[in-house]
Amino acid sequence: MLRRIALFAALVCIALLLRLPFVHRGDLVDRFGDCRRGAAPPAWQRLSQGWDSLQEWEFWYTSQGSQIVPYDWFLALEQPGRPVSFAAPEHLAEFGFIAAPRGRCNPDALPLGFTLDASTQQLGLSCAACHTRLIRAAGRDILVNGAPAEIHFNRFVRRLADALEYVLSEPGAWSRFTRKLQAREAPIDFAALRSSVSDTARRLREFQHFVSAGAADDGEFAGYGRVDAFGAIFNRVAVATLGLPQNYQPADAPVNYPFLWGAAQLDFTQWNGSAPNRVPFGPLARNLGEAIGLFGGVTLTPEGDLGFHSPVKVENLHTLEMLTEKLRPPSWTEAGLPPLESSEIAQGYKVYNRECRHCHALPADKYPLAPPHPVYSHDCQHCHSEAHVVSIDTVATDPLAARNYLQREADTGALSGRRRWLVLGEPYGPRASIHDLVVTAIVGVILDNRLHSLTTQDLPALVRERPAADLAGYKARPLAGIWATAPYLHNGSVPTLADLLEPAERRPIDFRVGPLNFDTVRVGLSSDSTRSQTTYFDTRLPGNSNAGHPFGTELGAQDKRSLLEFLKSL
Repeated sequence: MLRRIALFAALVCIALLLRLPFVHRGDLVDRFGDCRRGAAPPAWQRLSQGWDSLQEWEFWYTSQGSQIVPYDWFLALEQPGRPVSFAAPEHLAEFGFIAAPRGRCNPDALPLGFTLDASTQQLGLSCAACHTRLIRAAGRDILVNGAPAEIHFNRFVRRLADALEYVLSEPGAWSRFTRKLQAREAPIDFAALRSSVSDTARRLREFQHFVSAGAADDGEFAGYGRVDAFGAIFNRVAVATLGLPQNYQPADAPVNYPFLWGAAQLDFTQWNGSAPNRVPFGPLARNLGEAIGLFGGVTLTPEGDLGFHSPVKVENLHTLEMLTEKLRPPSWTEAGLPPLESSEIAQGYKVYNRECRHCHALPADKYPLAPPHPVYSHDCQHCHSEAHVVSIDTVATDPLAARNYLQREADTGALSGRRRWLVLGEPYGPRASIHDLVVTAIVGVILDNRLHSLTTQDLPALVRERPAADLAGYKARPLAGIWATAPYLHNGSVPTLADLLEPAERRPIDFRVGPLNFDTVRVGLSSDSTRSQTTYFDTRLPGNSNAGHPFGTELGAQDKRSLLEFLKSL
């Protein structure tokens, strides 16, 4: 303990002496100026969620440092078999990405979340790609910032690899590709370019393998609106970073993209509550893990070096985190959806207190809990806090994602003998849990960035222990804005809130997912959509179970209607 206190004191003193800035601004506005100037009006309705329009642009287009392909290549690539731009908005919309107006910060009219890393000129994806969605209701598109996206991420990766391989194999496509690059760049070394395109295609195929559910899956199992983020990150670190193919594990437990509003106020994040939101290093560790897995990557360095190298832009992660701290849940009423009945809301509040509040907290200042206090009869951890983990024995939902996190191990390779936190912790043996290896990679990137990656709230966390995420379960968080986040449960196996209030045997066995219309009555995915870009969700497959969460399923029809009305009002 004394050593940790001394370390903390030394870091604070060094920071004060060097006068290092503790809060960093992202580079988007620095590069482009006011993103709003000259931008065409969007095609969607905007909601007031705590951001002004400039902050929205920062969220949409600030780079995390992910490196997918060179930006100019992406603009020059064609769709395989067609002399049509791969980057055409209508083509990217097929993967569920949201078309966006051209502007100073989006000069090539790319979808929300498609970013340019100014230092490397690489195309990447940022928070907005996975955490923005359109609600389609009453003939209108309503943009919800921070909501789970309805993208088919795995298919996008596969098609992009197809496009790179196509340009190598088709002389006409190669000629058109190189002419477009020459129009934007200096003269080209064609042999070096072909080699680089081939290497990038191979790297994308590797990533496609990392997000696939098994040998027979080409990334389609996850479908729209889901990804096995842990599986992808685990494979990125344990296989690619360590260079150990034997460490590969299938990404067979895809989950919904979580909604972002309120995340900064939670004690911990991730569906299984595995990421403490304050220790170690606060939200920085959570965001680094995501960025490393999403084409950021990390390179191990010799043991004498303090940290690990990564192209992830730590300062920009701070900017994005500060934005999410200000994000508010969407309002049903502001969205112009059917009017809510105040009497139904009042009755639904009573039902919620009785059936839901023991796990899903409400802000006490707005929703006081009238005595007697409900008995916490369920197996909830830390029920006094804003969120807690409910064991899978109690919630009884599909256990695969939670168990994969706890049970998967890997060979440590080059990390064998090195400390878990590089400067602290026990040395690794020949094998370790994969989530521990990911923590080591994150700590290495933080150390490589030294103090300029830390904020004042991060520094005290260096002397705290990280609690072990040893409970197999899923986080129950506050439900503000839950109406805009369908489908439900961690794995997206229930299409509407109304279905979630039915016993598992009466929930839909299969349904379509993707950029669908919104059902304002049942609250969730509409079953009457004729849109072509959807995938089939089969709840009978491993990882896709819609069982569990029996709470509220025995309510009468009127109480269920009232509860739904209250949930719409949050």
